[in-house]
Formats: sequence, C-alpha cells, structure tokens
Amino acid sequence: MYTNLGVCPDPTKSLLIQKLLSALIRKQSVDVRLPVTWPVLHEFICSLRFTNSLAFQHSLYATMFLVAFYGLFRIGKLATKNMGIVSLVVQFHSLTFLSTHEAKISISNYKHKSSNRPFNIILAREDSQPFCPVTALLQYCSTRGDPPGPLFCHADYSPISVHQFNCELHRCLAFCGLDMSRYKSHSFRIGGACHPVDKGYPDAQIRALGSWKSEPFKVYLRSTVCHAN
Repeated sequence: MYTNLGVCPDPTKSLLIQKLLSALIRKQSVDVRLPVTWPVLHEFICSLRFTNSLAFQHSLYATMFLVAFYGLFRIGKLATKNMGIVSLVVQFHSLTFLSTHEAKISISNYKHKSSNRPFNIILAREDSQPFCPVTALLQYCSTRGDPPGPLFCHADYSPISVHQFNCELHRCLAFCGLDMSRYKSHSFRIGGACHPVDKGYPDAQIRALGSWKSEPFKVYLRSTVCHAN
C-alpha cells in the first residue's frame, strides 16, 4: 500500500552543507586586492599633505594607516560602519602606552572571539622606517586630547566613518596613481600579514598576530617583494 510520507527535506539546504559550499566558493575565488606594502604605505602618508588641507586630518589618517597596517586591523575596528553605534570601534581608553617604544590596543569584541579576555595588539617602535606607529600615536593623541570616545575621531570628537576613511584612501590612491580597484581598506590588513612573511615569521605567529583561528588566513600570505613599487 502506498503511504504518503510527505516531501523529504532537501539535504543541500542544511546549515552544514551551506557552510561547506560557502567555504568552497571562497577558496575558489581569486582575491584581486593588492597588499599595502611599506613603499605604498609611505606614499599614502606623504600624499596626505596634498589630499587634505587640515593638519589634524594629516595626523589622524597617517596614524590610522600605520595602525591598520602594523596592527593587522580590519577597518571596521578603527572606523564605524554605523554612526549610531560607535562602541564597537577602538576606544580611547583601549590604548595604553607601555613606553615610548610600545603601545597596546585592547580589543574586547573581535571576530573569532573564543573567551571573555580581550585581544591585545602590541605595536612596537619602528626606528628603521621613516614612519612609526608608536610615534604617530603619541603625536596624534597629544593633539586629540584625552576625552572618552572612539580613539580615531575628528577634531570635534565625532567618529570617523568607514565611508570617510575610504574616501580619504581613494584620494591618496588617485594622487599616487595607483589602481583603486586593486587597493581597498582591507589591503592594510593583507599587507600587515604579508610584512611578517618577508621577515620569515612562521604561520602560527602570523595567525596569532591577526587573531585568525583557521587556515583561510593563508590566502593573504604572499611575498610583497614583487609589489614593492
């Protein structure tokens, strides 16, 4: 006797299968974004004198560029995506100067969080380079002052939005004659991950620097020597 058992659920719609398919698509897709290398970072910072007429803005964006690169930051942690919710970006109280040679930024909310402990990003002084993240932070904070709120903000303490950051980045790219379709805000994080590759850091150390918990971070890892100019 035929019994109508109903329509069987489509197994391809299960959460596990959907996640596997998404992972396969990401793995097969080609990341065309170029890493920000040190020469490119240098160009960006130098170009700020020509792309923005305000001295405070020069210090602000130069510091953001340096911190994004050396701290392997997603730009959404330094600039807000929603002007109504600014608590998710790095706050002024999250920054601690351990000395004139080191700065610590503590992140409470971050991707791949597995405990209640904050993730601490240590920025070290870069004496071998013309621009140093620690020196830039010290100079920026001396101008910013110490009112609470987002670490990176305008002179009136209104937060920097991701849109504003991207607009400034586009102006720098245009001034430097670089391809806007290949350099994005995430290029700082990619370049920051590639920088230790050229220094010979092991994968485990690079993964820890960027708070990655899985192997897909390797898609970022490439020598930046061929992208030096």
